[in-house]
Amino acid sequence: MKFKKLLTLSAGLVAFLGPAVGCAVWGSPDAKVPDKAVKTIRFKPLSDLNFAVDTLYLTNENFDTEYARAAAGQFIPGTNTVRVTYFIYDSAANARVRLNCDNANESLDVVRRHEMEHARKANVVQDVMDLSPWDRARLAVMNESMAPGGEIIEAVEYHIANGERYPQDRAFLWRADSLIMARHNEKNFGFGKGVPVDFSDPVIADIILESAVDKFAKDHRRGFYHTKIKKELSGVKRPKYKPHNQCDLQPTANNYFPMLNQWGILWTYDVSAPWTLLKKKQVDVWKSATESARRRVINKVDSIVKTDMTAGQMLIPKVFEYPRSNQ
Repeated sequence: MKFKKLLTLSAGLVAFLGPAVGCAVWGSPDAKVPDKAVKTIRFKPLSDLNFAVDTLYLTNENFDTEYARAAAGQFIPGTNTVRVTYFIYDSAANARVRLNCDNANESLDVVRRHEMEHARKANVVQDVMDLSPWDRARLAVMNESMAPGGEIIEAVEYHIANGERYPQDRAFLWRADSLIMARHNEKNFGFGKGVPVDFSDPVIADIILESAVDKFAKDHRRGFYHTKIKKELSGVKRPKYKPHNQCDLQPTANNYFPMLNQWGILWTYDVSAPWTLLKKKQVDVWKSATESARRRVINKVDSIVKTDMTAGQMLIPKVFEYPRSNQ
């Protein structure tokens, strides 16, 4: 409405002052003012997040080589694609091949959830050129830690929906599930069956945080993610990331501020219940956890990053400087 009134008023003023202005500027009331080009602003919609299922055929002969290097799932930022692997075997496959394939296939739900957490938060994790190398490395660790947190929530909600723990024997999931369900039943006076879990409960949030970071620390000790962390510490340049349409979590000063150890956006998850109007409920596990748990996680993350620093790198000021401070 304000734009309409402004245009109407402007039209009236032009009608009243037009001849005089025309004479003053052009020397003749018949002179025409050339049209001014109007730049059209076009809003390009975000691309879709893509999904793909890769099928890997295993036999007794190729199992040792193919299974060891197969990725259960991955998120590829360049194409904004979540990929998961489904394993199949022939009738001649031995018990070892069958067992490993069946176990991997039983984990598809939590693998997909793991990669979806990476995908949904890619707009935060991929654009890092405004961070110091130190915080880029810490962000990489937090990113790889929060995804197992999503697995825990997926497994616990499976337990609530089906009355039994998640079938695949993933040790960290079963341990976290046991601790969370014990707290859940305690809160509900022993009648927690079928009742939605309150993931914002500080005790439960602490379990998720610490279990997820412990899972990453264990994988790191086994030799994973060292190259990724070292690259971030070196400040390697990265192209601008183009987000997809499911990057719906937007960073603010209240949920994301690495300098002040605010990591809430990474630890925010959709939960299946209770539902709110038009959308699922979200829980910020970082904010819900106790200060002592957050501090333990921060200390562990910092310690992991330090183990991947080269000799003397801690003494180089540039490692801890934000690029903006140099502008």
